[in-house]
Amino acid sequence: RKKTNINKSLNDDIKYYINNSYLWNKTENNSRNFLKLDLEIVFFSLMKNWEFSLIGNDILNFNQTQVIDNSLQDNYLRERITNRLSGFAGVGIKYKVL
Repeated sequence: RKKTNINKSLNDDIKYYINNSYLWNKTENNSRNFLKLDLEIVFFSLMKNWEFSLIGNDILNFNQTQVIDNSLQDNYLRERITNRLSGFAGVGIKYKVL
């Protein structure tokens, strides 16, 4: 597993966070690599008490949630299924109480 995280701000009103990790799943017959990309863009309002955000978690893997490994040994077939959580996108609203 390898990770890269980037936290930057464009100005005082907009910040963004990018979390990037490279995962691999290796079984007897297969290997599968996943690039996991998480993204968050945060907008601050003029009054600085409100915060709005766009959030994406594992946005490249919405539909690739299973790794299936089949192996044929002598007279039987073995199948192993590994499930992952799927990615999602969302919107966030936060109010800061002083």
